[in-house]
Amino acid sequence: MIKKIDKIFVFIISYLIFSNIVNYMSWAKMTSLTTVHLIYLTAAFTVYMIVKNPNLSFINIKLNRWIVFYLLVVLFWFILPHNDLSFEELRRKILSIAAILIFTIFISYDDENTSTVRLAVLVTTLLSVFNNIYEFIDPYAFFPINADVIRFPGRSSAFYLNPTVAGKVIIL
Repeated sequence: MIKKIDKIFVFIISYLIFSNIVNYMSWAKMTSLTTVHLIYLTAAFTVYMIVKNPNLSFINIKLNRWIVFYLLVVLFWFILPHNDLSFEELRRKILSIAAILIFTIFISYDDENTSTVRLAVLVTTLLSVFNNIYEFIDPYAFFPINADVIRFPGRSSAFYLNPTVAGKVIIL
């Protein structure tokens, strides 16, 4: 039973990560959740998975080694006396690196997570294509009435808010 709940939770988190629905709902003022909250949720669930089943094989993933090396380079660059890296920019880079590290551990922790994330990406892609086609037919389908941003009909973006980003995500 717990294994099935974990799998459902992995699917939901993966869908939220890849669908951009959290940013859309925040933009439409439907929720106060942000991407940072999603990162915290993913980090908490990743820690839960590691504590529940301490399988440390994710350390051997080459991408994780590259991420740690990049973090060290950023920190070293910040320490240098003649750099133009502000503390806010350093904070943003470290948070981005931490998010990527958390997501790679979350996705590649075990084979079941990987297959569940693949299924979530497939569902997200199919739903995004459907949403874009639907928005092409009804240009104001995903446009909230109280929005203060001007959107141009004819270029559908669905939950991605930007037609170019929507196209990139569907292609990827």
